[in-house]
Amino acid sequence: MLDKIIMKILWIMPKEWAHKYLYKKKMHKKLDLKNPKDFNEKIHYLEIYKYGPKETICTDKYLVRNYIAKIGYSNILTKLYGVYKSFEEIDFSKLPEKFVLKTNHSCKDVFVCLDKNKFD
Repeated sequence: MLDKIIMKILWIMPKEWAHKYLYKKKMHKKLDLKNPKDFNEKIHYLEIYKYGPKETICTDKYLVRNYIAKIGYSNILTKLYGVYKSFEEIDFSKLPEKFVLKTNHSCKDVFVCLDKNKFD
């Protein structure tokens, strides 16, 4: 409950403050935006000062598909079988024998199914 309240507060705070808070919480050190040295500091710097609406769309696995199609490259997109809000919504009978599930909110949650009959 408290985490949800904090996240709502962070959305209305200036970007710099929110990033500094989240960085400190996750990395246990101060975020140096004046002289970013490591990869994480540089990413935060770009998110605060350089990135705009297009970059936001391009970091979203689902939204970027519309952008790719709009600029004429829909032929490079893989087939999308569905978009679900929860695991329970997935109708596995409509998926092929081999498929990949990806979450949109994370870069590490990728589930590769090579045989649907053995997928747990």
